[in-house]
Amino acid sequence: MENLGHQVMDLTIPHDLLIDILSRNPAKSIARSRCVSKIWKSILLSPSFTELFLRRSLSRPRLLFTFFEDKSLFFFSSPQPQNLDENTSLVAVADHHTYFSQHVSFGICLPINGLICTQDRGWRYSVPVICNPSTGESITLPVLELDRADEKRYFGYDPIDKKFKVLCVSCPSVGTSNLYEEHHVLTLETGELSWRKIECCLPYYLLYNYGICIDGVLYYPAATNIYEDVSIIVCFDVRSEKFSFVNKPEGLELGHYSTLVNYKGKLSALQSKRGIDYNEIIDGSMGFLKLWVLVDHEKHIWSMKIYQIPSMWRTVIQKTDVYFAGITSSGEFVLSPYSSNEPFYVFFYDPEKITIVRVEIQGIDQRLRNRKVYTFIEYIEDVKLM
Repeated sequence: MENLGHQVMDLTIPHDLLIDILSRNPAKSIARSRCVSKIWKSILLSPSFTELFLRRSLSRPRLLFTFFEDKSLFFFSSPQPQNLDENTSLVAVADHHTYFSQHVSFGICLPINGLICTQDRGWRYSVPVICNPSTGESITLPVLELDRADEKRYFGYDPIDKKFKVLCVSCPSVGTSNLYEEHHVLTLETGELSWRKIECCLPYYLLYNYGICIDGVLYYPAATNIYEDVSIIVCFDVRSEKFSFVNKPEGLELGHYSTLVNYKGKLSALQSKRGIDYNEIIDGSMGFLKLWVLVDHEKHIWSMKIYQIPSMWRTVIQKTDVYFAGITSSGEFVLSPYSSNEPFYVFFYDPEKITIVRVEIQGIDQRLRNRKVYTFIEYIEDVKLM
């Protein structure tokens, strides 16, 4: 059922069965078939269909590849390999989702339930944009006109009320403190979108602009002293819009040498010996990886595992400069190149089985070869319109 629009719909098919059949089709086919007729559009936009499709998407996550080229944002995705065999090479074909023009992005948040938050660099203010690669939709959020020196934005989701929110953190334009002490939040919902000011009991310094949302809580690293490196993790409850803080464990260096990840539903950090940017360039010489897992939020208790780098690491990855793209729900570490060289490989490392699987990604547009690429794992397609 690759092209739904060329099929004859048998009206005698029970509605629930029809919804079930249609939900098994690719998001690209569903988006295209909405234009066939009013009946098709009504069915494919109904809450019963979009919610079933989203539930099915959760069981078939994808890899999402994002490129910035010529003032545009390009999205490709491929099936995320499951049940990987030991020491094998696989091939995955990427589909071109869509592109968004005039989005000169300088920041992009991790995808959540099919949506991505990115930012346009405006003439005076940065402008956040919410994109859905599966439907081709985008929404430009209102400009938050503040006389501030810097703003950082984070994207979160409340799984209870099923609401997306954008958190904006800013520091003053005068003085030299660089303390991020003003917070605003915007809820993505129907009707007029507007920013609301919220309070946070502790001002802090932001040294790195990255964060992750896990089970309704936004996490991002911060410092309480301008002369120190990261010392705390800011925790923003998306539903209650309240802040809390977790102390960084002794021995964990957050920043250049690590990245925050979701490890089996818990906030975690992958750390290696040296790095560039906030992700690590991995070569076989570093010897080990450390995985820190937040066990108890209230008591600030972390656990730590050390994984030795296997001897076949350098043979499989060779001279490719890669970084941590995240950890799959089954516990595999995913490494992606910084640029889309040809051939373009993504690597899956299972630290328990001590295996590395190399997956070649085909189907990327030739004009996007040798360009910087952002690779996201566990991407969930959502065909519900914003």
